[in-house]
Amino acid sequence: MSQWQQRSWQICMCVLWAVQALAQEIQFRDAKPNVEVLAGTETLCVLRPEVGPFPFFHPVRAPSGPVVTRPVLGLDAPDNAKYDHPHHRGLWFTHGDVNGCDFWSLGHGIIRQEGPAGTDAQRRVLCTTNVWLVEDRPCLRDIREWLVWELARDHYVLELRVTLQALDSPVTFGDTKEGSLAIRLTDDLRADPPGRGRIQNADGQTGRDAWGKLSRWCLYSTDDLGVLILDHPRNPRPSAWHVRTYGLFAANPFGRKSFGLATEPQPFQLPSRCSATFLWAICIARGSVDARRADELWRRWTADSVSRAGK
Repeated sequence: MSQWQQRSWQICMCVLWAVQALAQEIQFRDAKPNVEVLAGTETLCVLRPEVGPFPFFHPVRAPSGPVVTRPVLGLDAPDNAKYDHPHHRGLWFTHGDVNGCDFWSLGHGIIRQEGPAGTDAQRRVLCTTNVWLVEDRPCLRDIREWLVWELARDHYVLELRVTLQALDSPVTFGDTKEGSLAIRLTDDLRADPPGRGRIQNADGQTGRDAWGKLSRWCLYSTDDLGVLILDHPRNPRPSAWHVRTYGLFAANPFGRKSFGLATEPQPFQLPSRCSATFLWAICIARGSVDARRADELWRRWTADSVSRAGK
């Protein structure tokens, strides 16, 4: 493809995205203790802060399409369901080693939302403050700002800006594969049978070869559904992808040796009373998503987020 053809294609893509954009308003419905995120009358996702050891979104639904998150035990999964990894719940953010405590699996650390979520429908933002507890003692606080960055007929994009705040003591995020921004997909989307899914990243690695690699985006898709996660280039650390063919899909900025990317552990240190902010975007799409579409979305989102940061 010539430079002129490539530029023409990019312009066409921008026009297409713009034409697809809807005038629908985002609404937040208070369903205490949950918050429902709606486009018009359609529920896109539901924040659930009080089911289990950490807040999560479930269900997460493609626009005018199916739910993409696996049913959750105790909510909508059959009582006799036998699940691998029952701690994989919807769309969530946590980590498997924070000051030596496991917040990823069940029965260890707990993340509790402090107070009700704040919402601003005009800005399309849902904001929460969460405290990370080890035996009821807080070791970390985070502020999560979920922005519906883009809404169109066939897709929407949720941006997560999470600020991690150390309290009176330093915080160490250990070098483990178990983290961090994650979504557990339905069996139909998984890349193992009986699923129809495919995995690829921005560097052309596919399937199991994408696990543990650094890449600016990673995609889980079928011919008619796509879940795409974008990593921001200004994050304190780039994300490696804890992406499994059985349907786990996670961006992890803290794992290095655990992914074979380093010969020694490389923990992430947060001094007392200091903070670090990470930014990702999750695109939920109905229809085909390919590498060119993923690249275009990554370019537009990163450019816009840098512009917003400068205002």
